[in-house]
Amino acid sequence: MNRSLFDKVWDAHVVEELAGGNALVFMDLVVAHEITTPQGAIAIEKEFGDRLYDKNRIVAMNDHVSPAKDTATAIQAQVVRRWAKRQGITMHDIGDNGICHVVVPERGYVTPGMTVCCGDSHTCTLGALGAFALGIGTTAQAGAMLAGCLILQRPKVMRVEVTGKLAADATAKDLALGVIANIGFRGGTGYVLEYTGSAIRALTMEERMTLCNMAIESGATSGIIAADETTRAYLGNTPLAPAGYGMERADDGATYDAVVTIDGAAIRPTVSWGINPGESAPIDGVDGPKTQAALSAFLKNRGLTGDIVQAPNFFATMIDAVQSPSSNGLTWCNDTPHKIMAAVATDDGKTVVSRGWYRIDPGKCLHPDVTGQPKQVFSFAEAVDADNRTIKLKDKPLNWGGGKELCTRENKFETTEQGECGSRGFAATGFAPVDMSSGGKTLRFGMP
Repeated sequence: MNRSLFDKVWDAHVVEELAGGNALVFMDLVVAHEITTPQGAIAIEKEFGDRLYDKNRIVAMNDHVSPAKDTATAIQAQVVRRWAKRQGITMHDIGDNGICHVVVPERGYVTPGMTVCCGDSHTCTLGALGAFALGIGTTAQAGAMLAGCLILQRPKVMRVEVTGKLAADATAKDLALGVIANIGFRGGTGYVLEYTGSAIRALTMEERMTLCNMAIESGATSGIIAADETTRAYLGNTPLAPAGYGMERADDGATYDAVVTIDGAAIRPTVSWGINPGESAPIDGVDGPKTQAALSAFLKNRGLTGDIVQAPNFFATMIDAVQSPSSNGLTWCNDTPHKIMAAVATDDGKTVVSRGWYRIDPGKCLHPDVTGQPKQVFSFAEAVDADNRTIKLKDKPLNWGGGKELCTRENKFETTEQGECGSRGFAATGFAPVDMSSGGKTLRFGMP
């Protein structure tokens, strides 16, 4: 029988077929981090004489909470740190660590044809290198460290062929969401997604890792992509990858449990909402009465014609319009070398609403969303550094405001209550009134 890429990797690692459709599968590498490893490491020490199958098939790192945020997470990190030192396991600690799904491929720990497990669902990221990589639980990880194997039920294989080529404005994440939209939320449950096709071969390694990373979001066990010259070039720039490794591919006419074909050119920039990645849609469509009304008002406000909606540079035109001064409404323009965060407030005679924050990069302009027909508009803005700390000149904050005290908050906010700001977790901030009598106003923020 002609075999898929996954079949070949699986078959090469089956130690023993077990009852119930299960198999004892050898693991080439166990990635251990501080969240799921401590319990297993302690159990192995107490119950199995601290014995490991092969310390050289384990790589450890402090990853998820690094540096530690409290005593509990500090203890977790310390347990892994001491365990790795005692066992002689390679450990990536503070200053030499990072996200395990990033550190492991960047250092060259994973090569095509390997099996990899880790106590993290997004271990499937590593399938981008032609490996079978899966997330497991704490108990299973302990078993893999102790015995070098996992007991697994063979997953089904779904071939996801992406033809053509992605458009210039479509990303690997858009493709991942497109796959999920095609097969359905949880449509990958019980499968390994084997990505093939010209659009897949055209992806960079980073894009392939993004795509495989999100296989789990469809419910799949993992994702896998056949290694090629792109893979070889990537691994050639890593410090640890060996020179000799195979680059298996699926046989011609390989048998799959399911096959899905997607036109890569049809993948558009996509956004998701709600509580699962199946709730997503392309962002280049305009539909619905509210959307059409808002778009029509925007085009009229900016002096743009309706046919711009069908133009290929529609989004670029919209962005330019937002970032350019307008004769209508309020415009903020940043003439400083610093990032500016601004807030706006409107008074309709009954209620004063303050909202923020709006980011204005150096040399850019921005139109805040002032809706309705307010009787008065207020503005506040301040220059901040890369860490969002207020910039001071001669110990005075570099900001643009006034004497109207309204409520703001450090994070994104919108509030209609303007009294007793401090008691509600807000700060009283001095806004300046904006004269909108001519229908439009541009406020330029410059250095004093």
